[in-house]
Amino acid sequence: MDKLEKNVTDFIDQCSKEIGKFCEIDWNIDLWNKCQEQGMESPIEQILYCALKTIRKLNYIEEAEPWEDEKITYLRGLGFYPQYQIEKYRVDFLVGNYIFTKDHIQIKKEVIVECDSQQFHDRSEQERRYEKQRDRFLQSKNYKIFHYTGAEIFKNPLLIAQEIIAYVMEKDIKDILIDSNLE
Repeated sequence: MDKLEKNVTDFIDQCSKEIGKFCEIDWNIDLWNKCQEQGMESPIEQILYCALKTIRKLNYIEEAEPWEDEKITYLRGLGFYPQYQIEKYRVDFLVGNYIFTKDHIQIKKEVIVECDSQQFHDRSEQERRYEKQRDRFLQSKNYKIFHYTGAEIFKNPLLIAQEIIAYVMEKDIKDILIDSNLE
């Protein structure tokens, strides 16, 4: 049987739409809850977080999960950590790709992402000095730092998420797909 009857294909389309609605509601609830739980106060951080999770999902990239080997816990997968503390400094995001090899070696590539809106950053000379000092400290710890303005994030958060994920996954940005309906 090479062909399905029209009533069957119509019903398949109806079923697909129902599943799509269910997935949309489930994804919406998940993102809403994560934004509430993660302690992000800034709308640009919340939007970027949602974009990062969406790009990961669209590309079937495994979410970072703890993995234990010989009583040592490692991370494996792609992780986004908002409001992440690195010694005395808090960063907007730590984004990392974590691989655990067969030789018991943890490989990781991380980037710090800062969401710089005028509402929360660079309001005074003292704040600018603090942020520059923090950047120098983090760079001395071998962290790469990506800064994005609020305007950049509001304009195209999915493209920014694509860039960040491509960097930590060590892929060309064209290899991290964005659904054409979302661009």
